Amino acid sequence: MSYHSDMIKEISKQPNKLDLILEMSEISLKTEISFINGDIDILAKGICWYTGTNKLAVIEVKSNFGLIPHYKKYQLPKYIQQYPEAKQFVCYGKNKSLNFEDFTFLEN
Repeated sequence: MSYHSDMIKEISKQPNKLDLILEMSEISLKTEISFINGDIDILAKGICWYTGTNKLAVIEVKSNFGLIPHYKKYQLPKYIQQYPEAKQFVCYGKNKSLNFEDFTFLEN
């Protein structure tokens, strides 16, 4: 399995650790969602802390920081078009670690 896939699996095992990052509660995750123009690594559904309404978040997983510029230029616009109401995040790993605390999440 690739580091990218291992990261997705590790994040999926611990949705409760995403509460602070996504600012949502009661989070449920779906992984590797396909749509016409691509795929989404993780789609999170939950309750927004501030409004109490249902909210979506798209999390794109990258194995290192160097892959983010390509993602922002080519993939992010597709995700925004597909899920305009969703918060958009990119997550990247450090030093091939599978420790959740070594993953960095950036909101776009």
